[in-house]
Order: sequence, then structure tokens, then C-alpha cells
Amino acid sequence: MTDGETEARGIADIRFSGGRYDKIGFPLDGIDDLHKYQRLVIEAAKKIWYDKHPKAHRLPSNFNETVRLRLTVVEKGSVVPVLEREPDVQQRIKDIPDLLDLSIAYVDDAFATIVSKVELPDDMPESMTSIVKLFGGYWQENERAVFRSSSAEPVTYTFARRKELLAALAAENQEVRGTLIGKIRMLDSTKEFIFLDGKERPINGHFSEGSIFDELHEVHKLSESADLIWLECKFIANALSGEVSKIEDVYDAGQFALSSNPWAPRLAELAAYPKGWLDGEGDRVDIVPISAALAVLDLITERGYGTPSIFADVEGGVRMEWLTDVSHTVLSVDNDSLFTTYHLNLETGEEDYVEKIKVYRDALKAVSRYIHG
Repeated sequence: MTDGETEARGIADIRFSGGRYDKIGFPLDGIDDLHKYQRLVIEAAKKIWYDKHPKAHRLPSNFNETVRLRLTVVEKGSVVPVLEREPDVQQRIKDIPDLLDLSIAYVDDAFATIVSKVELPDDMPESMTSIVKLFGGYWQENERAVFRSSSAEPVTYTFARRKELLAALAAENQEVRGTLIGKIRMLDSTKEFIFLDGKERPINGHFSEGSIFDELHEVHKLSESADLIWLECKFIANALSGEVSKIEDVYDAGQFALSSNPWAPRLAELAAYPKGWLDGEGDRVDIVPISAALAVLDLITERGYGTPSIFADVEGGVRMEWLTDVSHTVLSVDNDSLFTTYHLNLETGEEDYVEKIKVYRDALKAVSRYIHG
């Protein structure tokens, strides 16, 4: 055995115990968890690498092989699989030579968070989350996995804790069909991509129909030029924070606004608002009122009508407001692209209110006498 092999032996410190694992040998259906553990290590390695290379579009060649593990021995008693590096892998990632060690440590830390807080780490990518949910799926009630098993602070993940985690995750997440605005990165022919929302948060995405690939490819090119695009999609959102954690499928896509458009970033923020964004109240703002608002705002820029403040309203529409020392003017648009205008003269108390205007140019004309100049 070479020094390198000695160094690599037992690189992952994990042990299984209880139930079937306390008998001689390794239960064959337990192999499934070793496979999932390997996948967790690989996905952790991807996260670590992309965190170090945020502008990269793809992983280095043969990336997975540099962090792949091999089962060589199963010690008796509570089952301790001895996991080593792939023996034939000589080349490591040059700027992160200890990537495998870091990835294993990330997985250990993740389960430490799960065990202590019954929640996932905030920075865990969705690709890992889906695997964590399945890890331990064949366990009996008294079976468990122990991470850092030979350390002074082992992390014991039990059947009961897994059940608590799944219940917590089910309560947190909800499936939503709607529109997101942002940019696409790393579009892959394997039907995977990364989406950056209005806050530049990376979200893992997937699409099921090959026919949508051409449209996504076109909007990907636009995104690379920093233009914002919209996706009609099905996604998973946190029921408490409303933050999108995963895009499960894409139905349509298109360009939203040029990179130079001054209104687009704010409207993209509104599109990222969760349901319940206003102290538990407030509908999501979808593409229909946002697109209508953009059309009006572009005209406002052309005609020099001043700079309004832009808000979401509780019914899921968009509201544009001009507030001066003498007046308060509001132009709002709802989910049916119908406009409403409101004006209050603060000096006289006189009000003017018009609703259900169908044409945005007419809506703008209705308030122009108050906001022009």
C-alpha cells in the first residue's frame, strides 16, 4: 500500500447502526444510502467549486471523478464502511486540491444542522436537498447513520429525526405556478439550468419538455447580455419566506426588458415577492400587471412625466405613485390589465377617481394633467 493509499483510506467517517446494521454483514438495501452519500459529496463539491468560481458556466472536465468514493472494507459490529478515493484518480482540482475533504466536511456539517435544528442549512443547494430527503428511506425505526463517528462530537441522524425533518420541510414548501423574472445561467442539454431572480439569487431549474429548449436557449443568450427575461414555470416556494428554492418545470419564456431599461430591476423585484409578502397578506405579482406597468413606465420616460414610486398592491397588481407637496396621484394596474387612476389635491381635498381603463395610453392620458412636468 502506498502512502497515498494510506492517506486516502477511511476518508469519509460514517457509520450505520441499529436494527439490520447490528448483524454480521451489510444489508444490501443499505447500499442505497452509500450511493446517496456519494451523490451528496459530489453535489457539495459542485457548490464549493461554483462558490469559488461564480462566473463559470461549467465544471472542469472529469470533475465528478475527482470526488468519487469507493467502498473497500466493511468492518464488523455496527457497520463502518471504509470509503476511499478512487485509486486511479491522480488529477485533482488545482485551485482546490482538498476539494473531497471539504465536500465531506460540508455534508457532515449539513447533517449537524439537521440534527440540532431540524432544518436544512441556508446555503444548501436544491440538488442536495432532494437527496437528503431520500437518505435513510429504507431505515427501520431503530436504525441510524452517525457522521464523524470516530470524532469527539459525532452527529447521529436517526429514523425519528428524519421523520421530523420531512414533516418540517413539507410544512415549509409549496408548489406554485407563476412567472419569474431574472436571468438564465448554465443552460444544459440535460434539461437543467441556473436562474438568477430579481435579487440575483441562484435557483436550480429543470424543464421536462425538449421543445422548450430552443426558447430557453434564445433567452439564455439575452441573459448573457444582461437583459431580463421571464419564465412561466412551476416552482417550489417557502411557505414562510416565500423565497423560491427550485424551478420544477418551464412552460414558456421570453424577453422582459433590455439591460438599459431603468424600470426593469424594480419590477423584477416585485415579481420575486412571495404570497403573503405584506404581514401575511398580499398576492403574488404576476407577469400581466408587471408587463402592463412596464409599457406605461416606458411612455413616462419618453414624455418626461417625472419619476414615480413603484409598489405592489395587496391584490397582486402594480401601483405607480407621484407624491408632491400639493397632490397625490396614483396609477395602478390589476391582473386583467385594467388600469385605475386616482388623484388627490392635498390643498383642496378634491379627489378624482377613474377605474377599468383598458388601454394603457388612455390610462396615462387620464393622469397626465396631474403629473406632467
